[in-house]
Amino acid sequence: MALILLLLFPFCAATGQSGTSRTPSVKALNVPPPGFTALFNGRDFTGWRLSAKAKKMWVIEDGVLKSPGLLEEWGADLVTEKEYRDFVLMLDFRMPAISDSGIMFRRIIPKIPNFGDQEQFNLRSRGGMGHLESFYFLPHGIARRMTLTEEQEPKVPHIDPEVGVWHTVKLTMQGRTLSAEYDGQVLYDRFTYPNWMMSLEPAPIRLQKHVFVSGEGLGQRNPCPIEFRNIFIKVLDPSDPTAAVRFPAQQGGRRERQTNQPLMKSRDAEPLARIDKTELLPDYDPAKHQEYVDQHWPKLSPEQVKRAIQLWKLKQEIDPDMPNRGFSFVKIMTYVAKGESLPAENDKQKTPNMNDRAKSHKGKTPESRSSILFTTLENAAGLEIAELRLVPSTREE
Repeated sequence: MALILLLLFPFCAATGQSGTSRTPSVKALNVPPPGFTALFNGRDFTGWRLSAKAKKMWVIEDGVLKSPGLLEEWGADLVTEKEYRDFVLMLDFRMPAISDSGIMFRRIIPKIPNFGDQEQFNLRSRGGMGHLESFYFLPHGIARRMTLTEEQEPKVPHIDPEVGVWHTVKLTMQGRTLSAEYDGQVLYDRFTYPNWMMSLEPAPIRLQKHVFVSGEGLGQRNPCPIEFRNIFIKVLDPSDPTAAVRFPAQQGGRRERQTNQPLMKSRDAEPLARIDKTELLPDYDPAKHQEYVDQHWPKLSPEQVKRAIQLWKLKQEIDPDMPNRGFSFVKIMTYVAKGESLPAENDKQKTPNMNDRAKSHKGKTPESRSSILFTTLENAAGLEIAELRLVPSTREE
């Protein structure tokens, strides 16, 4: 059985001419619109804190922040000197090649292992961008204790930013409510964090420099190049009504997850629905996802491998927008390993819906995150499955 690794990466934010490779004049860059302040002046790092690593990894060329180099260990993020609570942040980002990055803001209240203390709006060129990383890394125990429900979890449409062109991101954070746009498309329409999740204290804005990643078609050490420009912020008063504008629901944000209705009538649809409601085993750690798969997958018989692949292919066809592909894959693998037996309904514990959040990941302050790899498993029958591989990573200020 061959194992082919295809990297998935986070994405970045942007403002200006979205989805274009055209380069405006340097004079036209980094000029804030009315009501906004430029966080980056296009000439130097005034207003930013740079670690020793960051000073080596970031350069300014023609009014653009660039980080093309290879980073071995976390600790090269750009961090604003000022801290912000309620704001509208706009910026342009471009990935010269397949890459991974993110925008950090506000502090998270729960202590999340291998994550850090700030929320991250994920930027990656494959696997879908815009995910809120705190929900992905939130331990099952905390979710269960706080009775986190599916309705409380963020939903985001799947978008892979085109490589080599500029894209624009706009984040509006007020209180515990976040709205987000990507190239004018709504990703979040006033998503509200639970009170126990999001701090109301100001925090710096951070632009992530991702450590190198490896994978097929990317070379052994892909440096995750990233570029930013037109980074503008508008500070909002907690009572500012301009942040309360609602986006049309049909554009994105709180949309219903799409499923393939005809396939839901297939013979295996019912077992898959029950598998989704089961708990992940206690020994499963999302930060060590690939290690877990590598440990348990070889224990399956050839027949079980074929069956797991069949179920996974059907799961992807029925539910292409599934939020946490890694969790879903592990549950299917566990189900097959146990002889396709499921606990009786009255023996099940209510699952806090931690299926819903795999769309990928990254690092923080003496902390760790994860980047995402798209792992393709092929078996002798020629069937293919795809699952998310998480590679632990740490990053420092």
